[in-house]
Amino acid sequence: MDSKNGREENIQDRLGALNDLFNRIQNDLGLNSAISPQDQPMKIHPFNSVNIDEARMRFNDSLDRMNEVIRRHSSQLSIEKEQVTLNRYLKRLQDRNAYENQSKVMEEAFEQCQQIGNKYIQESISLMKESRRSDGMNPLKKSLSLGFSAVEQHRQKINQTIHRLKKMGQQLGLQFWTETASEGVPIENVENAYIQISLSSVALLIDVYLDSYGTILQVTLTLEDGTQRPEFNHELGQSLRRGIEDFAGKITKLTEQDKLYQELKEYNLKGIKTIMENDLMTIHQFERQSKSEIDLLLKHHGIMRNGCEGVVIHFYLPKLTLSLWESSKQDLQEFLYQNSLKEEGTLVYSLLLGVEKSKLNQNGMHTTPQCTVQNGQIVFSQENKVDDAMEIDGQGKAGVPARFVLFGDLVLCASSFQSLQAILNGSTRDCCQMNEYLESIPLERLLASNKESPQLENQLEVEGVKHSYLFSGTYNVNSGTIQIRRIPFSNANQLLLILQILRQQLVFTDLFSSCFSQFPNISLHSSKEESKNSLWRSQKQVLEVVTDAPRSINLTLMHPKLMSLFTVNIEVGLNGDIQTKSTVEVKDFDGVLKQTFSIPRAVNQLLESL
Repeated sequence: MDSKNGREENIQDRLGALNDLFNRIQNDLGLNSAISPQDQPMKIHPFNSVNIDEARMRFNDSLDRMNEVIRRHSSQLSIEKEQVTLNRYLKRLQDRNAYENQSKVMEEAFEQCQQIGNKYIQESISLMKESRRSDGMNPLKKSLSLGFSAVEQHRQKINQTIHRLKKMGQQLGLQFWTETASEGVPIENVENAYIQISLSSVALLIDVYLDSYGTILQVTLTLEDGTQRPEFNHELGQSLRRGIEDFAGKITKLTEQDKLYQELKEYNLKGIKTIMENDLMTIHQFERQSKSEIDLLLKHHGIMRNGCEGVVIHFYLPKLTLSLWESSKQDLQEFLYQNSLKEEGTLVYSLLLGVEKSKLNQNGMHTTPQCTVQNGQIVFSQENKVDDAMEIDGQGKAGVPARFVLFGDLVLCASSFQSLQAILNGSTRDCCQMNEYLESIPLERLLASNKESPQLENQLEVEGVKHSYLFSGTYNVNSGTIQIRRIPFSNANQLLLILQILRQQLVFTDLFSSCFSQFPNISLHSSKEESKNSLWRSQKQVLEVVTDAPRSINLTLMHPKLMSLFTVNIEVGLNGDIQTKSTVEVKDFDGVLKQTFSIPRAVNQLLESL
């Protein structure tokens, strides 16, 4: 045993050395603190210099202090590591967003370059064709150079179509891929080669086929059950040939509808919509047996067709458009389809049956047909039968978070809007959702060509006669204007009432617009016909107009012989039926007005008959 100061080292010395060691550790860590006398442990062996209990307590206390320091340092180290990881993750997110933005900018720049390149190629081809006639270039060389430019142009056209469809698919969340039937060989070198561009969702597959010239061969739509309908393929093909915007609109509606079907799959929303479509087509097929196409279009449930987005209902044609169809000798169904695009100066007014998500529909949605033909007439069932699995109140009503909607784009006065609200079971909340924006100014001011004039006045020359129309105001206190995009409804028997209200509004709009908007000077009579009284034709005809939209238009004008004022009241009923009343006896005014929907031309006929 080692000696220390001439004596042997005992246990107390070793414990003292150990205590000194821990004191130094505590001093190095900044944890040194004096032990108060009351904290001194009781010595079990008061007469012995060795106190094991005290040494053990000091040791445990030092060990706890060391554990606390290590724990605190470990916690700080974890926080710093997490902060470093988070900062690195955020930095990577920022980098990814920046790269995505740069990629979009590059794609847009690439598309612009393609457009500029196409324009340059077209101009180059035009210049080559012109130079071919004027200079003495070898014909073979000219044909080769022209052929090369045409190939480049076709490639640019194909790439541009692919890029636009890919961009559309990305915006709609669709899968996108392309296939070429030329197996690695340039497509222009393979006879009958084609490019297939595909867009797909969970339940839909859209295939676009292009030839080597970039021409659209066909478009196919494969439904969830793997079937295709030729009329849908034809419609989508025609739409894409008209322009990518029209095609994108149809695909957007199809995709949104498909997503809603998948989201509400437990309610079988697709089957519920199919039942409503079958009910509407039952009505249409029944009316076609006894009504002419024009009567269907203007007086009844309209002309319907199954479109790729749903049932389309054509329900009104302005007189000018009707004259265009009569002169074209074209099939009315095809004419309606070709002219039902949503563009400025709409030629055909249509509604599209659809479904959209809404709050829980406590009124229920029919899961059984509600329209049948019995004893030669249409019968609507009043009972709302639903599947037992969807029954929520024991009274045969289904709580479905969706509703039927007629999509359209129409401008209505406040009175027409209130009439719609009344037939839709007075549901103010649902009807207000039809409203896109509400203008406090009267509809008449929006229809006038000179909207900024404080006093609406319009000067026209009709069949050589000068007219001046002055709008004095309206009898209707509800003078607001509403533009609607959708009309929610629940039953097929509500459709005819909705169409009647819309036709009344459209006829009123056409009649009023004939006075306050410019239109071509088209003569109603033969030029060989002589007027009985031509004096009034040389005078300006001043007419005061007062309205009660959409029900009536009141005209006040001067009698050409009696030199006194008289009035003519034009009443517009539901479905756009026109009736006229006058304070003087008139002839042919009513017939001409119904024939032309033009107040100025009917006024000329009225003055001619006096």
